[in-house]
Amino acid sequence: MFRSYSLNRMLALFTTVGFGFFLLDTILEHRAILLNEWASLIPVVYSALGIFISGNAAARWNTSTIKTLRVYLLIGMLVGAGGVYYHLADDDDEEKGEATTEQENAAAKPGDTKEKDKPPLAPLAFAGLSAVGLLGTSRIWKVESVEREPITQ
Repeated sequence: MFRSYSLNRMLALFTTVGFGFFLLDTILEHRAILLNEWASLIPVVYSALGIFISGNAAARWNTSTIKTLRVYLLIGMLVGAGGVYYHLADDDDEEKGEATTEQENAAAKPGDTKEKDKPPLAPLAFAGLSAVGLLGTSRIWKVESVEREPITQ
């Protein structure tokens, strides 16, 4: 089935799979705050829509679905940059307001769990996947066609 797909179309299919992994990852990583903070829903909703839009483009592979995917991937660059800003800005607020002393750390019980730090550059994965998808949907780079030699036994 996939042998008839061009490299460009396979890259669009790759973005579909990538959005699926992002959906799974963001649900797992944001599960503690998913319903408490509206901003944590952005990568989840973006990934779910990405599965649909990129899967639709890979399946149909016509001009309108490719253009829709391109626009969506450009938005992905903004989602990635905004996520980095949000992760870094939120960390700065926590450092200013909740500086702990050594005495507070020593008084903490061993079983106490501290909220996991936000990885500041993790949202850039959206921008990276978007870049791969944009390369796949670009008309600038043409796919080389290679003549297949018949298989002889």
